[in-house]
Amino acid sequence: MDPHTATCLKSYETCCDPKIKTIAYSTAEWTKFSPVIANALTGEIDVEDIVALESISKTASLEIPEVIKELFSKKVAQNSVIDKEDIEKEILSFL
Repeated sequence: MDPHTATCLKSYETCCDPKIKTIAYSTAEWTKFSPVIANALTGEIDVEDIVALESISKTASLEIPEVIKELFSKKVAQNSVIDKEDIEKEILSFL
């Protein structure tokens, strides 16, 4: 289960009347949350995306989609890291 769906279900369990029937539908692709899912499956902590994807692939017998694998060989287009306190200034300078 991805983090967004887990949050949804936890909110439902905490806040809603259990007598009300509810359907939770998750559309998240497992590759989007690979470090979190790898942690849930294997206990790995703070692993890079590609390591997490490979771990999930092995543990769950899933193929990493080719389009996702290809991302790791592409050139990084944006490599700026902005400190939290400078975000507003950075956005304004971009505009």
